[in-house]
Amino acid sequence: MPGRPGGGDRGGAAQPLGAPVIRDDQGLTTQEAAAMRLLAEGHTDDAIGKRLGVSPRTARRIATDLMERLGARSRFEAGVRAVRQGWLPHRP
Repeated sequence: MPGRPGGGDRGGAAQPLGAPVIRDDQGLTTQEAAAMRLLAEGHTDDAIGKRLGVSPRTARRIATDLMERLGARSRFEAGVRAVRQGWLPHRP
């Protein structure tokens, strides 16, 4: 998150310093989109971290940043808002 020490708007830990951050049509990096899908599936920070190749703390930071961007107070609410905003596909 911009303005937060160590946060920044890097989009992913595997990018070279100074490389442009590539975002999709919803404004999400590949890492953020993957994290959002995993959050919606109910995965823990530990599981998300393992899947993304980052620490659980980094996974938690990504989840928190996504929740803040969505204006959500819980992971459940983040999933609902992500579907409504087109970040996740709607599944009946």
